[in-house]
Amino acid sequence: MHHWTPATQGVLLASPSNPTGASIEPDELAKIVDVVRAHGGFKIVDEIYQRLSYNAKPVSALSLGDDVVTVNSFSKYFNMTGWQLGWLVAPPTMVPTLEKLSQNLFICASAITQHAALACFEPATQAIYESRCLEFGRRRGISSCRALCSLGFEVPVVPDGAFYVYADTRSRIPLPATATH
Repeated sequence: MHHWTPATQGVLLASPSNPTGASIEPDELAKIVDVVRAHGGFKIVDEIYQRLSYNAKPVSALSLGDDVVTVNSFSKYFNMTGWQLGWLVAPPTMVPTLEKLSQNLFICASAITQHAALACFEPATQAIYESRCLEFGRRRGISSCRALCSLGFEVPVVPDGAFYVYADTRSRIPLPATATH
């Protein structure tokens, strides 16, 4: 890993990522985790968009060992953007430090937010989320990417997760004379 320096402490990855919606293949993620582990670094994987995956069943980074930290949230898959409720799964050795950090960031989620989060796990609610996820996948594959390309935009990465398409607009939108690439 040629970018690792003495100042490097670890890595933070997102899969699927924002803004491209691209996911890290499980085998590639395992290789990255192994390299970071060999360097003694921390490994944090943002899995907030993970349940909005379309090509394959997502694999959590937690399957790669007890030393991996994952971040997740109710905001994307559970449609609770702005409610500021999520979770970390971390090794027991990190919990005291994370508790100190959390004590300075928040006290607790509001009661209404906690009740809304619990409602996310009702079978009828889960069915709605799964249906929505399938619809996002259908729209991504059928309309969004093809429509953007037909308009002359480049879609450098067809997203396999999340709910947006990242398009290169440089060929369609003139840049000001002072702008550089």
